[in-house]
Amino acid sequence: MSRKVKINNDVFDIARRLKEIDDGYFVLYDKKLMRFEVHNRRQRPDTLCLVLPYDTLDCRAIERVLRTRLDNIEKELKTMDEFNEKVSKKHLADNVEKHIAIGGELFDRLSKT
Repeated sequence: MSRKVKINNDVFDIARRLKEIDDGYFVLYDKKLMRFEVHNRRQRPDTLCLVLPYDTLDCRAIERVLRTRLDNIEKELKTMDEFNEKVSKKHLADNVEKHIAIGGELFDRLSKT
């Protein structure tokens, strides 16, 4: 007996409405943990996207999925910006060090003449 049940039809058509957002989404109910889970078949190997903190499957699930998707986009953009800033700072620091080294070499050569 499987502990997870795929929800294909529900009173508020949440499973169908989630597929309208992304056709990879599907909903499972975990009987042991007594919770609803939203999964995406494209997200392999672990398809779990989020656990719904509600006892019933209703419109809050749609709102939660949409908010989570937006949060991920913002978080990813922030991560990319931070990475780009680190790369730029490192590149600038490397260039400064090279210029200092070249300047030192020039100074040494000029002082020997």
